[in-house]
Amino acid sequence: MFDLALMYCGEDEVAQGCGWLSNPDSFDPGGIGLFETRNGVRITIDGSIGMAHGFQADLVGEKGVVRIIDGGFEFELWTKDESTEFGHLARRHLPMNYPVGNPMLSAIDDLIKEVEQGIPSRSSGTAGRQAFEMITAIHLSHREGRRFVAFPLEERELKIPSN
Repeated sequence: MFDLALMYCGEDEVAQGCGWLSNPDSFDPGGIGLFETRNGVRITIDGSIGMAHGFQADLVGEKGVVRIIDGGFEFELWTKDESTEFGHLARRHLPMNYPVGNPMLSAIDDLIKEVEQGIPSRSSGTAGRQAFEMITAIHLSHREGRRFVAFPLEERELKIPSN
């Protein structure tokens, strides 16, 4: 979820974030993170324990919403309904004519292209570090009363115990 959010933000880096954990004493505690990038893009990630739905992502823009559901196998497009004065969103037809492949095989193909052809990977070490910092920021924020944490993180003493 963190990698996907960063991918859609492009080169925009996270400036700050806060969060809280669902079950802080668990090895995989779940939780919620709220982040803002340097250009003002807001990111909300809810991985709380006990959620009744699978993976879902909403990309909210000036002209509408793209919703990714069913683990990334279904997409919805919602745009302003011009037939009403209230600015409601209406679901639009979004063709499903693209191939869906195995994400792990795609990641390996991406790595091979980088090594053999010098094509930069879509998953850089910088993006990986920032995704990990977002997760760490949720833990730090929870520990410190849900305060906002500035990026890049300066706190390096946080220990997350493994059971």
